[in-house]
Amino acid sequence: MEAGSISQFEEHFVSPAVMAAHLKALEAYTCPTPEEAAAAAHAALAISPLCPEAHNVLAVAQASSYEEALEMYRTAAELGPQVLQPECLEDLIADGTTWTRTPYRAFYRAMYGVANTLRKMGR
Repeated sequence: MEAGSISQFEEHFVSPAVMAAHLKALEAYTCPTPEEAAAAAHAALAISPLCPEAHNVLAVAQASSYEEALEMYRTAAELGPQVLQPECLEDLIADGTTWTRTPYRAFYRAMYGVANTLRKMGR
């Protein structure tokens, strides 16, 4: 994702570092190998530990078991609401447009990852 296309959401993030980490984590989706994707995710976490997208990437690129992936997705789901400005989240939930806002997709991907991983585990 181009930085310019997400900069319109800068006010949604709790800090510039969190936004920079999010952008770095999004780069992982264009990496040709899981190892490179994991490296991009770790680089994002070095910028800010509040990066749910990085944990989503690690769940796919680095987890060696369903249990490990589930833990990574759960971490991402817990972090999701923490990286966003509360007033922005409340407004977007009220008008039903959270999926159309790129910063909020990490949380939804995490929730899907939790549910899908539990399904794969037969739980």
